[in-house]
Amino acid sequence: MSITSIAKNKAKGKLKKQAKKLVFKVIKPFLPFILIILGIVFAVCTVADSLFTTDEDMQVAE
Repeated sequence: MSITSIAKNKAKGKLKKQAKKLVFKVIKPFLPFILIILGIVFAVCTVADSLFTTDEDMQVAE
């Protein structure tokens, strides 16, 4: 490997690391809201699935 390729790889690594830190800093304040919304969606989907599941569907699953 040449010196330029090693330097490019180091620069790419540093940029990726900084990008990850930046994305995490942007998302971090919204993380609780995202988790709550995902939990509500999961709960609604579970309830809707249990409401619309029929006995025939249960027999097919067995």
